[in-house]
Amino acid sequence: MPKEALIERIAEQQGRPNLAEILVLHTRVVDERLLRMLTAGLVQTMELDISSTEDDRYYIGHHWQFYENRGLVFPPPNVSLEEAMWAIISYRVFTKLDCKDKGAVPKVAELALSLGSSNCMLHAFVREFDYQKNGREGHWLYENIGLEEIIRLRNEVGQPALQVSCRGFTYNGIATTDDYQVSNLNEVCTKAKENKIEVVNLNLPDNQVPPDWALKYFYDNGVLLEVYEDSRKRQLSCDVFTTIEVE
Repeated sequence: MPKEALIERIAEQQGRPNLAEILVLHTRVVDERLLRMLTAGLVQTMELDISSTEDDRYYIGHHWQFYENRGLVFPPPNVSLEEAMWAIISYRVFTKLDCKDKGAVPKVAELALSLGSSNCMLHAFVREFDYQKNGREGHWLYENIGLEEIIRLRNEVGQPALQVSCRGFTYNGIATTDDYQVSNLNEVCTKAKENKIEVVNLNLPDNQVPPDWALKYFYDNGVLLEVYEDSRKRQLSCDVFTTIEVE
């Protein structure tokens, strides 16, 4: 697919940024220091992990089992969701709203409507794209969201850009077009194209960059693969969706 056609595809609504040209800040820590950087104009993009509690409260962070399994403090020492959203809205920071459990869907919908479809994107791990057989973690049960549900969420909030993530892929499984996970990769690409999903994260171990053929395969079908900037060791064959990790 020519670059101009892809840009048109991922910028169907006036004012939506070109996802191939932005750098999204990814961090699990949303503290006062980060908000000061935001208000000083040093942060133009960010990601908010949105989770819910059993009594229908919401917070910035992963599902509680994520912290329990790692022996980490829960709730995480992040600012309140209200404080973060006030700063994001006030300073027009483009934000990825990452739905970290099924109970958080209503809150993510509310936040997306507050931000507007041109100033946010949605993200979720998709149940149909979970190919992980071994080494599964308890919070994945809550984090995986059905493809139909995340598409419905996107449609209900003005159709912002959508990113979905996979589980279970390895670099060796997709290194060439003959490798054993390519049929699953084809399934992801086909469904992403059918549902006009703009970005897919294959979620390779250690944020490995997918092989060039896979980057180009998705690109030619109108989908950007996510690449972490710190993992990029080569010139890539096409545009990607770029993330930078900040602790």
